[in-house]
Amino acid sequence: MPKSNAKGIRLWDRSNSGEIHQVLEGTALFLDERTVILASTGVPTLNQGTVEPVMLEAQTDDINMISVTEYFYAVSQLNWSNPNTAQRLAITLKRTDDELKNHAAQEIRLGLLRGKPTIIDKPKKVGSL
Repeated sequence: MPKSNAKGIRLWDRSNSGEIHQVLEGTALFLDERTVILASTGVPTLNQGTVEPVMLEAQTDDINMISVTEYFYAVSQLNWSNPNTAQRLAITLKRTDDELKNHAAQEIRLGLLRGKPTIIDKPKKVGSL
């Protein structure tokens, strides 16, 4: 499951009158037997912005993508820190992602404290005034 993609996939719903609306949470678009686009956020919990769906892709043909999609959606709704807000990622991936971001930030801070050169140590001179 890629956390992001270069294509910026979006889902929306079109009413009978032609108006464009956010999709409902849990809307899934099955592209084929192995690939699903899932909106784990949407109406009613997404109040601003556009739904940013996730792409779930099976690596083999013997995976039941309906079950995978239902499970992923269910665990993406487990947001104990703020139950009124939906989250894009499943709780297991969200917590892992948060931990990795914290770890990376600590590594950067430790590198700066130990005097290790980093990309942000010396800003490049763009020009003179």
